[in-house]
Amino acid sequence: MSKDTHKPDNAVVDLEHARVRLRSRAAKSSPQDLANDLEAVRGLLDQGLTTEARSRLNSLLSQTRSQPALLAQARCALSIALEMQAQYRESLDAVAMYEDPEARAKLDPALSARLRVQIALAYNYNRDHPKAIALLKATQRDVPEDGAEAGAVYAAMARVYRSISEYPIARDYSHRALESYRQSGDWRGLAESYFGLGVAGIQEGLYEQALEDFEQALQLVGDHSASFLLGRIYSNMAGACWFLKRPQDGIRHLEQAIRYYERTDHKNSAAEGYNNLGINLVLIGQWDRAQEAMEQALALATEADDQGAQMPMILDSIGELCILRGDLDEAHNYLERAVALAKERGNKWYQGQTQRTLGRCYLAMKRADEARAIASGALALDEEIGNRQARPRWLLSTSVGASPFSICSAIAIAARARITNWVALMPWPSPNARPSIFRGP
Repeated sequence: MSKDTHKPDNAVVDLEHARVRLRSRAAKSSPQDLANDLEAVRGLLDQGLTTEARSRLNSLLSQTRSQPALLAQARCALSIALEMQAQYRESLDAVAMYEDPEARAKLDPALSARLRVQIALAYNYNRDHPKAIALLKATQRDVPEDGAEAGAVYAAMARVYRSISEYPIARDYSHRALESYRQSGDWRGLAESYFGLGVAGIQEGLYEQALEDFEQALQLVGDHSASFLLGRIYSNMAGACWFLKRPQDGIRHLEQAIRYYERTDHKNSAAEGYNNLGINLVLIGQWDRAQEAMEQALALATEADDQGAQMPMILDSIGELCILRGDLDEAHNYLERAVALAKERGNKWYQGQTQRTLGRCYLAMKRADEARAIASGALALDEEIGNRQARPRWLLSTSVGASPFSICSAIAIAARARITNWVALMPWPSPNARPSIFRGP
């Protein structure tokens, strides 16, 4: 018999042997061993290592089938991992079965509350905000008034209300979460509560207070390995510094955010950080450093997904820098790619932004008819999505015969407005969201 005929048989034998070993290992794992594995997964999620976390959870799901409480914890962790990867429908599917009270009947009250909170958050990120709020209010009635369970409910309520731009309500719930977490000393809950206060502060114009809240969050994280949360904190600190007109501080915060994001699996977050860094560097005149940062953003976004959600805006940023440098043909190439990708992704905010920049490029190239044509499309998109801020910027820069100075001024205004608008409403990318440059909830 030839070697080739033996290979499939050996492969089958080896695979069956592996399955036997896996079942044997699972059988030998004590409940405490499995609980320790789940805690290790939680640590991986803190670090933003969602790929490894999901890999371990796949094994744990099979090992905990006969242990309802541990299985429920594994499914809850899987839902969080999927949420972090912006797989919102799958995140809901992972825990949806526990919405039925009978499925939670044999679980302890604390675990039941955790599951209900995660289900509510999954509904929130699937844009069913009323259901999320209703579930959280029902859960609130069933948990003690103080302690970690109440804190988790209040923190989730704050997230939901931030998602629908109700920032004063979100701030109130973050304060309530903070008081509850102080009872239990949960560093994660305390840090997330201060983070939520900081995000609400930016949206309400309380920038100095927001920085203080973010600093408190950093202190609470301390020496814990929480790269993903730290990246989010520093990114939002940069956003607060932008409004305070402290670009150097903002640049330092962005550099710190990038360092943390690069330790995680979330390459798109690092790409956003580099793109933000480039935009800030453009506006203080450091164009060479800006070019390097934007090219790094492009490389990371391509590595993560060459059709990535943030790719149109990165191409748009590079195109704007090329216009400022007078490299109009190169700018045109980048911006045409940006417009095409934005249309393909179906994000109308991206489409409007990239078309406006392409229109300014056409004006600089003295192609007024093409600028007019794309102007009508961009204005229609802005009307459709209610982007009133874009109209005056657009009219400023699309006047026939606009001077190079007015075009450059419009680019600077657009960059400032883009950062103003890029305080995200979602914690991780959504195909229909505005660019999530300074990440929110």
